[in-house]
Amino acid sequence: EILSTIGIITKEQKKDFAIQNALQIRESIASNNYHKFFKLYKQTPNMSGIIIDLFINKIRTLAIKIMHRAYRPTRIPVKFISDEFAFSSLKACKAFLKKSGGVITYSTETKEYELDTKTSSIK
Repeated sequence: EILSTIGIITKEQKKDFAIQNALQIRESIASNNYHKFFKLYKQTPNMSGIIIDLFINKIRTLAIKIMHRAYRPTRIPVKFISDEFAFSSLKACKAFLKKSGGVITYSTETKEYELDTKTSSIK
């Protein structure tokens, strides 16, 4: 249904920033490009962000699974994940990671919280 709707958007409508943003968000989800998705999410015009908020945790869950596999067996700064996944706070990011099976540690070396990908069982 989305693809048929995209097909009827006129060239003039596609020039609108909100339409461009929505199309790019759809493309980023379809291609599993979560970095691009969250970058676009931070730029959503009007009230589009409210719609995205309805499914953003699902996207975050898919993205953390990929990140967990890619970074394993290292540690990832929680601040990096929080910024990358467009969390409103570090506390919200830590809660999400713990709920997803993440093990959060505090590094006395870097003085920040980190996701330990080796001991985490992201689900």
